[in-house]
Amino acid sequence: MALPAGLRALFNMKGPKGDKGDKGDTGTFASASARSVAADQPAVARVSGPWWARVVEFDIPRGQPGVNAVPADEAIATYLAAVESRSRAAADALIASWAAKNTIYATDHGIKENATTQGAFTQGILQGLINLISATGGGVLELPKGQIWYDSPLVPKNNVAIVGKGKGATKLMCLQSAFYGAHTEADPLRGFHLRGFTASGERFGDTVTWKGYHDQYHIDCSWVDVAFDDWGMTGLGPDYLQQCLFLNCSTFNTGRANDGTQPSGNGIGIATGGFGGKTENFTMIGCHAVQAKRFGIMIEGGPKNGGGKELASAMIIGNSAGKCGNAGFLLGGSRHSTCIGNYAYDNVGDGILFGTGTIIQSAPSWRSTVLGNQCHNNGGAGIAYDTVGHAVLGPGAIIEANNCTGNAHGIAIRLGLSDATGVSVQNNYIEANTFAGILLELGTRTLVLVHVSGNELINNWAAAATGEDGQIVIRGGTVDAGQFADNTFRHNSAARVSVRFGTASAPSVSINKTAFKVNHSATNPLITIGNVTFTPGNLVVMGNEGANVGTAAIAAANIGASPWTYTAGTTPEYLHLRAGTVTGVTKNGVAVFAGLGQHYLLPGQSVTVSYTGTLVATADRVQ
Repeated sequence: MALPAGLRALFNMKGPKGDKGDKGDTGTFASASARSVAADQPAVARVSGPWWARVVEFDIPRGQPGVNAVPADEAIATYLAAVESRSRAAADALIASWAAKNTIYATDHGIKENATTQGAFTQGILQGLINLISATGGGVLELPKGQIWYDSPLVPKNNVAIVGKGKGATKLMCLQSAFYGAHTEADPLRGFHLRGFTASGERFGDTVTWKGYHDQYHIDCSWVDVAFDDWGMTGLGPDYLQQCLFLNCSTFNTGRANDGTQPSGNGIGIATGGFGGKTENFTMIGCHAVQAKRFGIMIEGGPKNGGGKELASAMIIGNSAGKCGNAGFLLGGSRHSTCIGNYAYDNVGDGILFGTGTIIQSAPSWRSTVLGNQCHNNGGAGIAYDTVGHAVLGPGAIIEANNCTGNAHGIAIRLGLSDATGVSVQNNYIEANTFAGILLELGTRTLVLVHVSGNELINNWAAAATGEDGQIVIRGGTVDAGQFADNTFRHNSAARVSVRFGTASAPSVSINKTAFKVNHSATNPLITIGNVTFTPGNLVVMGNEGANVGTAAIAAANIGASPWTYTAGTTPEYLHLRAGTVTGVTKNGVAVFAGLGQHYLLPGQSVTVSYTGTLVATADRVQ
């Protein structure tokens, strides 16, 4: 029988048998095997062995699921569906080869570089390959460089790694979420890995509320060298994690569709407390979130209303979050979390907040360590521990060896719905924050076993009318069994206060069983007492020292009409807005606290001040 046009015979079923050669009987076939070869290699079939035990071996170029298949982008689904066809048999042989080799190349199956016109088709091919890899024991789907457009989310599957050519080199562009799954505690997602691409939401507008990645209940999953940019809501949002890893991930311009009423809109957002009776945990290293509408990197959740769910333990190491609409980092609903060596900058709220988000309810992280972080130019505190939104579930935090400069406050402890126990603030460098260097805003609550020691506080200042004109300020509530020891204070003015216990305008402060000893101040007065009650015999004040130093002040600023811009010279400077009505302040292009106070400027940096009436301002060089 003649073959159809365009097809060629690779071999016949007869072979050498005695004198007749290929004219002889077909013989008996004992085995057949197939292997894939590069797409530019020829298709080959080899017949060997005696007539009673023939062996057939196929070499099948990638991209041709059947030996004589006509290459076509749509062919793979047809071949796999034809159960009794030669093409299906060859494809089955290829599947076994793929499982052993563990890698499928998307370009071998119709996915082209810069595939910007294949939305629905591309999604079907990619999802089919993901399903195939998962069903055959797991492996790698390798994506090409360039843009890959598709129209509906890819569904994560077990034991699949999706690997591109690198962030920016491979760019997934979907009309909805790039990845969206709905796994459950009974059926978690296991061994799913993303690596080496950017997933972008720029194909839709600012009002569309899609996330870049969302799924729940992950075990042994990872996100490495991936970027999620320009999403309507959260960029990278996997919830409920066990033994998971984030490494060198980045997000930019997320939460575009959040009008302030949505719970989403973070750069990286992780919910905790979903696995019953099991501890959730993950590690995040070297990730970066910029310009999120809500939080840059958020962990939030906790026990589900009596459901007995465990909290998360997290290692947050060497990440950054900047220019976000709330805090750079929100670490809530976790215990034994460690936050080391991170950088929070230019955020509207706090730099690093251990507390509660504005919408999702969560207990603050507890028994946590905050070590060696850099927090600069944030509109709230550089680092804050906050029980204003929810009651804390256990002992507090160790806040140690951090650098907090140019924020509204350096470090703030804010109590609201519950007392707090076991907060330690030690060996931090706190400079040029507009208000208090360390603020204990206790309200009507009690802070038990607070340890504030070994901190270096330099030129933190605010107008006296705020009640925060001290480098350490305690307002309201009760300090019980505390210690303030070995702190060092330096000022540019002899009129400033190192430690202020209470103010006339704030709720009264009660000081019980507390030691204040061996602190050193470069100005007097060392301690100012406002509306304070000391329990008799329970305050120990000993071994403290205060002395006046020069100010290195320069001439008063030559103030122009509003809006007035001041630019630092060749050395760092403090610009003091001392009197007048300030309506707006912009620093380095970012709006900061609008009011009287102090702003730290590096050489050549500028502050623009809008004001009414007469503005009084001075500038001092940093010593």
